[in-house]
Amino acid sequence: MPILFVDGVKERVEAIRKLLPDAEFAPRTRLRSALRKALANLPASPAVPAQMMERYKARTTAQKLGIGEGVTVALVDPPRNYANAIGGLPAGAALAESPAAACPVTLWFVHDAAACAEMLPAMRKLAARTKLWIAWRKGSGVTQQFLRESAAAVGLVDYKICSVNATWSAMLFGRKKADR
Repeated sequence: MPILFVDGVKERVEAIRKLLPDAEFAPRTRLRSALRKALANLPASPAVPAQMMERYKARTTAQKLGIGEGVTVALVDPPRNYANAIGGLPAGAALAESPAAACPVTLWFVHDAAACAEMLPAMRKLAARTKLWIAWRKGSGVTQQFLRESAAAVGLVDYKICSVNATWSAMLFGRKKADR
């Protein structure tokens, strides 16, 4: 199947051209001739771009969670094996179960829906001063939809998701722009 891009910002077109060299690019005024050319020149073995998530495959959990060098991560209700779940940390990074002050990153491990719903209002206040990751055990009954709906009810929105490991997933939440 031919791919035809019509118009577009020059820099973005060039970036797409690198990913999809078999595609045709044309201004709107040359649409018909570009389509004829695309159909006449179908490649025998078309380029296949890398899947979107492949670029994250080699990233560590710390990188996915935004834990950089020297960053302290506040842990809320962590499981016994939380260090194994998070894996290696960058130089100078630390995990704190009871930090004295807000940390740049907070990782809240949710174990059940009722406790999550009860604690969300307090976590909303914390989200103004930290990257708030809410992690849940896969298959535990806590779901992405539950977290999104419960968090939205207290003024939080999610804007990133990651698989922490085979057991835990996490979503990054922040306060709604109107509430900042």
